[in-house]
Amino acid sequence: MELAGKHVVITGAASGIGRACATRFAADGARVVIADLDGERAEAVAREIDARAVRTDVSREADIATLVATAEELGGPIDLFFSNAGVGGPPGGPEADDAGLQMAWQVNVMAHGSAPLLAGGLLDPDEVADAVVAGIAEERFLILPHGDVAKHIAFKGAQPERWLEGMRGLLRQARDQSPPA
Repeated sequence: MELAGKHVVITGAASGIGRACATRFAADGARVVIADLDGERAEAVAREIDARAVRTDVSREADIATLVATAEELGGPIDLFFSNAGVGGPPGGPEADDAGLQMAWQVNVMAHGSAPLLAGGLLDPDEVADAVVAGIAEERFLILPHGDVAKHIAFKGAQPERWLEGMRGLLRQARDQSPPA
């Protein structure tokens, strides 16, 4: 898909990867709608790239429905909906705060599904934006910006029990490295 002239909605687009993708999409000629919980920052990004902004809490189904309706009113049918919003959430375990866990679940899973948290090093938001644009141009169904992610997905499918044990290990490691509350 060529981005020029396409109507694109991006959640979590006021900062990080979402902002980098929004900037890149707009530079490639897309009509962009910036959606973010932080309405002021969304408006600022929208002004920078000549886009529209809609304050949206993706953990609320009603907000997502409003986002889609508003985006369609502003720019017609949506060609690409990029569910980018995500939150880190609180450290897990029995001490985890229920409200924080619920928010992480709503945003990271219910709003669009999640991806592995760690994959052998972090990518710069601009690198992710470049990979996303390349994936869109090639009309790939699944875009995996980090090279190691495809290996992890294949391993998960081939050996789910070993993969789950590895994920448990990553969670234990993250909890051990978390500062005390």
